[in-house]
Amino acid sequence: MKKGTLVYTASLEAENFCRTFMLDGAMRGGLGVAAASLPRHISLGMPYEVEDFDAYLAFAERYAKTLRPIEATLTDMACAPLGDSTGNYCFQFETEAELDALRLRTVGTLREELGLEVPGKDGVTGSRNVTLGFGKAPYQAYRSYVDGVDRSAFRNKRLVFDGLGVFYYDEAAISASSFFCCKYISLT
Repeated sequence: MKKGTLVYTASLEAENFCRTFMLDGAMRGGLGVAAASLPRHISLGMPYEVEDFDAYLAFAERYAKTLRPIEATLTDMACAPLGDSTGNYCFQFETEAELDALRLRTVGTLREELGLEVPGKDGVTGSRNVTLGFGKAPYQAYRSYVDGVDRSAFRNKRLVFDGLGVFYYDEAAISASSFFCCKYISLT
């Protein structure tokens, strides 16, 4: 089963800033590094089946030309359970970008141009988050780590997302080892 989704990818500076918290979460919180293989990103929708991946990649190249970089201002850190045994953690943010409208446009364009059945709902911890890690520790470990992070270390930090990423999913179940970013497209 081939699945895909499109995401805004973080600039190098934003990626490195997030990775300082990921490293701390791994070293001090025991949260693992499974999500490190992915770029920090803002999702443009949940995964969907893609029959013709070559056409999908060509679509992404065209679609990227209609996008511009966006900024997100970090407001908090959150976590959520994933199933019975694990969880995730992420930054939450505010942005002036019209993400809801952008996601609706993305879903509509994918449906219209490629005939894809794209889900309307997005995100486990909400639609305004940047995932830092998931799936490698018990939920309580994520909760403990998030509760112990000094909010002044990131609050009001502005991050730039200046690329479009194409995620490829190898399996029906979404796990830290079942997908990767198969293509990066610069928006600058």
